[in-house]
Amino acid sequence: MVKNTFAYILANQMVKSDSNHYVYDGYNRRIKSIDSKGVSYSLYSKAGKLHYRETPKGGINYIYLGGKLVAKEGT
Repeated sequence: MVKNTFAYILANQMVKSDSNHYVYDGYNRRIKSIDSKGVSYSLYSKAGKLHYRETPKGGINYIYLGGKLVAKEGT
């Protein structure tokens, strides 16, 4: 049987799950993830929408129209 371990901080954010690690910004958004695939970063707008994500495979732009996600560009 596999046992998973999780670690949370006082803001109820998961900062560790087995070998994965997570970092959050002051608005409780996950901005950095470290897992078996590598390190990923996320960039959010002031309103909290995900605009860009950098992964080990490349970057992804998130494109919105009228407040709704309409396209993703990148790898």
